[in-house]
Amino acid sequence: MDENPAPLPIEIEAVDRGAALARLDPAPKDPVALFALAERSSRAAVLGAARPLRVELHPGEGENRVRYLRSAHATLHAAAAVEMEIVDDFVDALGREGRISALVNVVVIDEDGEPVARASFDWVVLRRS
Repeated sequence: MDENPAPLPIEIEAVDRGAALARLDPAPKDPVALFALAERSSRAAVLGAARPLRVELHPGEGENRVRYLRSAHATLHAAAAVEMEIVDDFVDALGREGRISALVNVVVIDEDGEPVARASFDWVVLRRS
């Protein structure tokens, strides 16, 4: 096993309020790379929901998981979205409480628009001063 694997060519293409789109080209042959794509897009979605606050992200107590649906090929995109009821009050709650939990759902699709995997990530978001 390679002790220092090459960084994955994951690009965050778009970030909006509680949503993000990431790209990985070419498609990974390793399921760990697909997990990394989904996880990175989920982080970007949380950071988008927290704007303009500075935050730290930590894995939550919930289950982080990826359900692989079929083998991947060509370019992959991961679309992530923070649960909507959280997004509506995200910045206010984080400002009040200094900490919030966020569940992010992700779908990974291939270049034909077909789902390759579905994932969910639980994050604890801490406001930085």
